[in-house]
Amino acid sequence: MRNNKNITYYVKYLGKYDVGLDIEVSSQEDFRKILEEIRSLFGEYIINYDFVRIINEMKITYGFPSH
Repeated sequence: MRNNKNITYYVKYLGKYDVGLDIEVSSQEDFRKILEEIRSLFGEYIINYDFVRIINEMKITYGFPSH
């Protein structure tokens, strides 16, 4: 996971899911290729997976507006 520049975040969970990944790609095809690579490396450990597609992420700025 560390060697893939598209995987920006990795976390281990307690509960329903064991791990979570943030994958940033420019196309659906790139995402599919990364999933295939992960399945080829870890397929024997993967029972199921879910994904959420985020198209746009808003930046949150805290504090008071400057005048």
